[in-house]
Amino acid sequence: MSGCTTTEFVTEYKERKVLPPSAYLTKCEQPYSTAPETYGEAVARDPIWYEAWKNCAEKIDSLREYYGYEAE
Repeated sequence: MSGCTTTEFVTEYKERKVLPPSAYLTKCEQPYSTAPETYGEAVARDPIWYEAWKNCAEKIDSLREYYGYEAE
């Protein structure tokens, strides 16, 4: 019987690493390394600390979104 042949399919798997954009992997820096000397200086630093924490949280959210984690 010619024409009655079977074709064998071979599946090959390759592992590949999928990395997020490098901007999501940068270290979260602290804006200050020393304690404020006065109450006024502490108050003036509050918006800067808030912005730094917000930026760090956005990186974490971006990583979660990249890897498909749902926000709780």
